[in-house]
Amino acid sequence: MKTKIKKAGLLLFLAVSLQSCDKTPRNDELDGFWLLVESGKPEATPRKADGVTWAVQLDLISVRSRKELAPGTAEVVFRFSHSGGQLTLTEGYAHYRDHDDRIEAVTEGLRNAGVGTLPETYRVDRLDGERMVLVSATDSLVFRKY
Repeated sequence: MKTKIKKAGLLLFLAVSLQSCDKTPRNDELDGFWLLVESGKPEATPRKADGVTWAVQLDLISVRSRKELAPGTAEVVFRFSHSGGQLTLTEGYAHYRDHDDRIEAVTEGLRNAGVGTLPETYRVDRLDGERMVLVSATDSLVFRKY
């Protein structure tokens, strides 16, 4: 009798745990952790990036840097849309420990991380399991999957 209850409990646990997670990747190859390798104007010599990462999950992109991106923080979170070969960052929030502040103006730190304006639209030139290349009106960004 106890064995049957244990088996039923285990089966119930497995069934519930398999159904409980609905935050599965919905951005296909875009989801994941990306390291910015180089950036620059499309017609110019590319410059090496310095410790900038983009983490993509659900409808958010978290941009982090070794340097300040917004006053007092090295992390900015963006809402985005991705369709038809385009990636658009729509809203940005400077992330602090206890709150987030909406970004009203793009800083030099954000420009160095590849975000020149808000909203910012990129053409997706390459996106696979290894590399991502984004091209905006002012920048070309080359990432590798981390």
